[in-house]
Amino acid sequence: DVYKRQGGDVATAEQLYEEGAFAESEDVLREVVQDDPEDAEARKDLARVLAAQGNIEGAIEEYHYVIQANPDDTGAFKEVALLERQIGLADEAASHLEVAAAGGTDPWLWDELARTYLQLGREGDAAEAWARLLEAADLSDEERKSVLIMQAEAYLEADMADHGSAAYEAALEVDPSDQNVRERLAELSGDV
Repeated sequence: DVYKRQGGDVATAEQLYEEGAFAESEDVLREVVQDDPEDAEARKDLARVLAAQGNIEGAIEEYHYVIQANPDDTGAFKEVALLERQIGLADEAASHLEVAAAGGTDPWLWDELARTYLQLGREGDAAEAWARLLEAADLSDEERKSVLIMQAEAYLEADMADHGSAAYEAALEVDPSDQNVRERLAELSGDV
């Protein structure tokens, strides 16, 4: 058996994955997980391989096992959330992203959470998640302006016009030459 000869381990499975041999990688990882059900890295790799083959539900199941075994693995919370969002499980995705963003070191998780909140019609929560991103991340001016504009629109959708206008004003401070932001602010203030 070629996989036994190569060691049948996670490194072999990762190599097969990189080569696009997803089914073979899955076979190796299933053997590893069968031999050691507690191997979280093998389970994460298995989830990645399953997702690559379109088996999103199977991938989610593997990530749930990892999360149960290690509730501090914010990376697993993020990955499962993105898969859940992909198949329309936005409530579950939001719950998992909340954990990942609160405990993680990647400030962009707040952006993922905000986008998930938008899917759920929770515009005010989305705007607040973008506020957390603005606080946590060292953003370029272009990134900052983009986040402020998304935040402004979320506030407006949440009927929080003052907050929306303030976010647009902050975006204009970042880029005073942005005519679209200037026009949107004029619309909001009724100066059009």
